[in-house]
Amino acid sequence: MMQISILFMALLTRAQEPSCRSLSKSVLPVFSKDGDIIIGGIFSFHNNVIGLKPAFTSKPEPLKCKDLNLMEFQFAQTMVFAIEEINNNTALLPDLSLGYKIYGDCSSVNLAMAAVMALVNDENEEIVSGSNCKKSSTIYALIGLSESPLSISVATFLSPFRIPMVSYFATCACLSNRNEYPTFFRTIPSDYHQSKALAKLVKQFGWTWIGVIRSDNDYGIYGTATFIEAVQMEGVCIEYTAAISRYNPLEQYHETVNIIKQSTSKVIVAFTSFIDLEILIQEIALQNITGLQWIGSEAWISNAKLTANEMYRILGGALGFAITNAVIPGLKEFLSNIHPSDTPANSVMDEFWENIFNYTFTSQNANDTNKLYEAAKQLSDINNQYTDVSDLRIAKNIYKGMYAIAHALHDMSICPTAERTQNECTDIWKTRPWQISYYATCACLSNKQEFPTFFRTIPSDFYQSRALAQLVKHFGWTWIGAIRSDSDYGNAGMTTFLQDVQQQDVCIEYSEAIARASPREKILRLVNIIKSSTSKVIVAFASFIDLEFLIQELSLQNVTGLQWVGSEGWISNEYLAISENYKVLGGSIGCVINNAVIPGLQEFLENITVFDIPESMQQPVTTVQQPPGSPEIPISSKSTPDNDTVVTPTTETGKPVNVKTPQPMVSLRPRRALVKPRRYKDI
Repeated sequence: MMQISILFMALLTRAQEPSCRSLSKSVLPVFSKDGDIIIGGIFSFHNNVIGLKPAFTSKPEPLKCKDLNLMEFQFAQTMVFAIEEINNNTALLPDLSLGYKIYGDCSSVNLAMAAVMALVNDENEEIVSGSNCKKSSTIYALIGLSESPLSISVATFLSPFRIPMVSYFATCACLSNRNEYPTFFRTIPSDYHQSKALAKLVKQFGWTWIGVIRSDNDYGIYGTATFIEAVQMEGVCIEYTAAISRYNPLEQYHETVNIIKQSTSKVIVAFTSFIDLEILIQEIALQNITGLQWIGSEAWISNAKLTANEMYRILGGALGFAITNAVIPGLKEFLSNIHPSDTPANSVMDEFWENIFNYTFTSQNANDTNKLYEAAKQLSDINNQYTDVSDLRIAKNIYKGMYAIAHALHDMSICPTAERTQNECTDIWKTRPWQISYYATCACLSNKQEFPTFFRTIPSDFYQSRALAQLVKHFGWTWIGAIRSDSDYGNAGMTTFLQDVQQQDVCIEYSEAIARASPREKILRLVNIIKSSTSKVIVAFASFIDLEFLIQELSLQNVTGLQWVGSEGWISNEYLAISENYKVLGGSIGCVINNAVIPGLQEFLENITVFDIPESMQQPVTTVQQPPGSPEIPISSKSTPDNDTVVTPTTETGKPVNVKTPQPMVSLRPRRALVKPRRYKDI
C-alpha cells in the first residue's frame, strides 16, 4: 500500500510539473496583423474607466471604459501607417515583414498592465506546457504609452525581459533613470528641460507670486518638484501648491477652485495631464473665474479641445512650450481610408464609428451594416480630432519611434562582416496575490484606482508629511531647506510637505533631490548649498541609503550646527547615530511608528542554523569568533587547486593565527568588530 501511495504521488508531481495555467483569459488586441516580426502598441482609446470598487468577496468584473479619445485612434493608425510604409520599402527590412498587435489601456494602470502581459504572452494559450512557459516574448518591441504613470508601470514590467519600449508622449524625468528603466526610450524630451524652461518663462515676465497646480501622479510630482526647485532660485515665491486627479471625487476639485478664488496670486503654473486639467477648467468655467494667467506644460498647452468656446474665456492667453509641429505625407489619406470591414466584430471600433457618425447600429442587422459602410465612405469629409492632420506633433513621435525600431532591426539583419562578434551575426529570430506592505509608505500607493489590491500595515506618508509641517510650525521655524530622495517616496512625501508647510507661512530657501546613485559632484554641490545657505533647519524626506553619503560628506567637511527634521525612512536608523555622524545629526527630530515587542522572536532568530537555509540561498560566509574587546583580525585568502577559497586570519605582520574552526552556523546578531560600515570616501 505504501509503494502504491508513493508511486501515485510521484506520478501526480510529474503530471503537474510540465504545465502552467493562465490566471485569466488574455484581452484581445484592438488592431492586429501577422508578420515575421510583431511590434506591440498600447494606446489610450478611452480617457476613463467606469469605477468598480473591488469587494474581495467574488471574482471582480472586467473593467469597462468610457470617454472615447479620437486623438489616440489617430495615434494608433499612425503606427499602422508607419508599419505599412516600412513593409512597402524595399530598402528597409527587405526580407522581413512587420506585423502588429495594438491594445487599449483606457488611461488605467491596471488595463495597461493587462495589455502588456497579453503582448509578451500568447493570448491564444490558456494552458501551456513547461517548454512553452519558457519561450520568448511574442513581440520584439513596444510603442507606447501616452502618460508617464502608465509608462512607468509598463517599463518596470518589461525591463527584466529586456524588451525595448519607445514612448511618444511620456515625459517624466524619472524615466531617464537607466538603472530602473534600462529598456525605456522615447522620442520626446524629458520634463527636466521643460520644468527649467517654465521657470525661466515665469522670470522673463517678472511674475514673482504664483500658484502651482499639478497632476497627482509621477508626471506632476517630478515635473513640479524640478520646477519649484528652479523657480525659487529665480526669486519667485509660491503661494500654494494643489494636486488634482481624474480619480478624485468632485469635492476635491471644488477645494482647488476655492483655493484659486481666495488666493492673491493671478498666475497659475499647471503641470498636469489634459484629462486631469479638463475637469478643473470645466468647474472654473461654471463659477466664471476669469482674469488668470495660465502657464501650461506640454501635456495640455497645445490640446485643441481646451480652446473650445466655453473654455477659451478661462484659458485665453495661456503660455507654455510645445514640441515642433510636423507633416507626415500620406497620413491623411490613410486615415480616411479605414473601413468597418477592416475590423469586424470589434466593440471598440464599433464605438468609434458610432461616435463619428452619431449612429447606433447592430452588426446582426444587414441594413444597419450597409448604412454604416456607406457613411464610412464620407470619412474624409468629416473634421474631428481623428481626421485633423494640422497638428501632428505627437503623431510624428510615433512615426519616428516606429522607424527607429525598424532601422535597429534592419541593422541586426544585415550584420556587416566588420561588426560580427566571434565570426557570427546576431540571429534576429533569437532576439530575445494579495500584497501586504510593512514599510512601503508612499502616499501614491493609497490610490485605489491604480492599486486596488494593495494594503499595508503602516500609515501613508500623507499623514507623516502633514505632521512634519505641524512640527516645523510648532517650533516657529519659518526659513528652512528641504532635501528629498529622488524617488516616488521622496517626491510624493516632499510635495505634500511643501504644500502644507507653505500654508503655515514657512518659506523654503532651497529644495534639492538626492539618490544613492548620485555622482560625488552632485553631493558636493548639495553640501555647498547647505554651507552657503542662511537657513539652519533642514527637513529631509529621504531613505537611509540616499541620505547616508550626504551625511558622511557633511561630517568630513565638519558642517555642524544644523537642526535636522527627518522622515521615518531614516530618523530611527541607528547607524546614522554613530559617533562621526552624531556631530552632524545630533538633536534630529521626526516622527516614527510605535515600537513593539514580539514574544519569542529573538529566540527564533538566534536558533536559525545553516541547515535551515536552502542550499540555493546559501552564501559563502566567514566569521572569526573573538573575545569581546579584542582587536580586529585582518583576513587574507588564497585559492586551492580545487578553486576553493581558504580564508586565514593573520596578524599585522602577516603571520597566520591559529584559530579553531567553529561549527557551521549562521548568526544574525551584528558583529560590529568584524563588519565595517561602507565609507563615502571609499567609493
